Amino acid sequence: MPKIIWEKVDSEIGGKETNSKIWRSKVPGGWLLRIHSIKEEVGDDEHFISWAYAGLTFIPDSEHAWDGNSLP
Repeated sequence: MPKIIWEKVDSEIGGKETNSKIWRSKVPGGWLLRIHSIKEEVGDDEHFISWAYAGLTFIPDSEHAWDGNSLP
């Protein structure tokens, strides 16, 4: 059975870690990149999600040279 192996990519904005979760997977011709973020809240004995988003994109990189870091 085929398997996709995801590698976590750390993410920060202004030196602070974000609540977004980012992963990449090496695929033929480049990388699949997925991101999701969920804001969970608890109030009055209830647990709920106040918002969420997700995305998937392909990054061409036939040499798989991208090390996961942003450029300076």
